[in-house]
Amino acid sequence: MFTPEQADRMHLILETRYSSRRYKFIPPSKMNGQNISINEPEDQSDVEFDNVKLSWKILPDAGEYIVQVSTLPGILFEKSNNILQYSTSDTEITIPSNELKPEQKYYWRVIPLNNFTFCSEPSPQKSFTPQIKSSTHLLPDGNQIRVYPNIIFAGQSNVRVDYKFNTPRQIHLNLFNVNGQLVSSENVNIIGDTESSFSTGNLKGGLYILHISDGKNVVTQKLVVQ
Repeated sequence: MFTPEQADRMHLILETRYSSRRYKFIPPSKMNGQNISINEPEDQSDVEFDNVKLSWKILPDAGEYIVQVSTLPGILFEKSNNILQYSTSDTEITIPSNELKPEQKYYWRVIPLNNFTFCSEPSPQKSFTPQIKSSTHLLPDGNQIRVYPNIIFAGQSNVRVDYKFNTPRQIHLNLFNVNGQLVSSENVNIIGDTESSFSTGNLKGGLYILHISDGKNVVTQKLVVQ
C-alpha cells in the first residue's frame, strides 16, 4: 500500500515525463470511499431476505467498485470468517438469498477503484438485517391466518401458522408439491388467537403449496424450500 506522499510523487513523475506531449497527461483524481453516498438500504434497516439490493451514488473517476459484506462491525470487519465480496462497474448489486442468513445483521462498505488508485479508503460502514417475509391472509369473516416464513431451508423443522379467530373451529392443513401430490396433512383445533406450527422437516428443495381450510374458507400459501 502506498502512502499519500508516495502516490503524490508517482503522479508528479508521470506529469513531468509527459509534460512535453501535445496532450498533457492528467491522471484521474484519487479515489476515497469516504466520499461515497449510500442510496439504499437505509442504515440499520430490515430488508427482504430474497431481494437484498445495495446501491450508492456514482463517484466521479471511479471505474470499479468492490463491495464487501461482513457479520462483524468496525475494526473487526475483516475478522469475519466469511466476508462476501463483489466487484462491479455499476452502482448497485443484488445479493443472492443463498449467500445470506435471515435474522443475521450484516455490515457493508464500498471501495472505489480506478487505474491510478489501488488501495483507496472504503466508504463508511452501513448495516442491514435480512428478514424472511410472512404472509397474512384475511378471511371474509374478518379472521386472519398468518404463515411464517414462506422461504425455508431443507431440514428446517416447521413453519409457523398463527390464527386470529373469534370462534373455535377445526383447521385442515394439506401440503402439495408442484405436481399436485399430497405431501403431508394435519388437523388442528383452534380456539381464539393461537400460535401453531406445521411440520416441514422432511421436505426436499423445491416449491410447495400449503392449503389451509376451516371448512368454509380455503387459503393457499406458496412455500419455497431451499
